[in-house]
Amino acid sequence: MYEGTCGGACTMPCDELLPCGHPCGGSCGTCNGGLLHEKCSRACGRTLMCGHICNEPCHEVCPPCDQKCSKRCSHSKCDHPCWEECVPCIEECLERGCHKVCSSGDCNHEKSSIPCQVYRSCGHKCELVQHDTDCAELHSRDNCAQCVPEVSDLFYDPIMISEDSGNILSKMQDADAQLPPLQLRIQYLEQEIFDNQGEIQRRNGKDNKF
Repeated sequence: MYEGTCGGACTMPCDELLPCGHPCGGSCGTCNGGLLHEKCSRACGRTLMCGHICNEPCHEVCPPCDQKCSKRCSHSKCDHPCWEECVPCIEECLERGCHKVCSSGDCNHEKSSIPCQVYRSCGHKCELVQHDTDCAELHSRDNCAQCVPEVSDLFYDPIMISEDSGNILSKMQDADAQLPPLQLRIQYLEQEIFDNQGEIQRRNGKDNKF
């Protein structure tokens, strides 16, 4: 801060750091020699809980985020403002053998361990566990991971493959590839929240002074 016996008309920039972390935009005169600073007029710049940056004028409490929500599922993307509650997806879950709605959040097929006992039309045993065993399409040769290698990479959930199909699991070297689509979506969202919280703490370390 500028030191001296300035009068109220001094135009020397103040530049002291305010509690919000921004430099003061006032002058020595308007801030009374640093005793009373002008209200910060810069853009807030804080990272909100949703991960977006607050662009409102600097203030003590950030308003609800009005940017477009970035959440999505396998069927659609939310088009609401970020602060509004997302409309639950009512489409059927894409996981094999699951008939719950996408947004129910309580699918547990990845925890299943009972292997299917049905043999496919090609003669190979079904690799899936606990699914619609009456579904002829599931047991066709076209969906056999042993007859059609691409199926195991593009379609089947490795967590739903029985233990005696190690030859299929051995092809999955990437740890993420061994998670079902639902688990990958959950893992992505959890990591996104974790990263956002870390960024918020880093950027807003001094905000608790308000």
